[in-house]
Amino acid sequence: MLAYQLIYKHVCGAYGLNMKSTTVIKSKKETINSHNKSELIKNRIPVQLMDPIDILMKEHEMGLEQLEIIARAAESIQMHGFSGKAFLEIAHSTRVIDTEMRWHNEKEEKYLFTLLDKHVFESPHVLRHNRREMWQAFNELMMSVKDVEEGRIHGTTIHELIHSAEMVVERFRKQIEKENTIIFPIVRRVLTNDEYEQLRHDICGVVQDHQR
Repeated sequence: MLAYQLIYKHVCGAYGLNMKSTTVIKSKKETINSHNKSELIKNRIPVQLMDPIDILMKEHEMGLEQLEIIARAAESIQMHGFSGKAFLEIAHSTRVIDTEMRWHNEKEEKYLFTLLDKHVFESPHVLRHNRREMWQAFNELMMSVKDVEEGRIHGTTIHELIHSAEMVVERFRKQIEKENTIIFPIVRRVLTNDEYEQLRHDICGVVQDHQR
């Protein structure tokens, strides 16, 4: 039990908690949305004039940055043992993905894939299946993070955390690459002018609302 208590002590120290507390400080989580609203689109071109695919690819860049943080932190824990700093990086980046990339995912499902379905029969269905598996892996990582935060430490907890983190990084990176190199070029090629303008209107509209 001493090893488990030591891990929990590291976590509590990282969050500024005492050993008896299971409540994570919320300020870090609450600042995610306001921080990333400005990070998603850094140039000052009016949103309504931006290309919708460029917006989605910019959001992919933000996601890749968070995945890199998770990958480095998981590797650090695997090589050097558990540390509060590495765990906090995983926990924070996981929550950024849980908010910003879920929002990104919802935009694609609602606005992009519904238009693509009219032109390509198989790809959107295969893509949706792959994305469901991707988010299932992510939910497992979220559960591992929550277990550590709430002190539910057992013999395989850290192994599960590292494994889940590696699976998330691998699947998200693969999915983002597929969308950037295959799906988005198809969208630009097959959508009619009217459909592309509709996509611009929808994507830019929700981004504007998100930035307010």
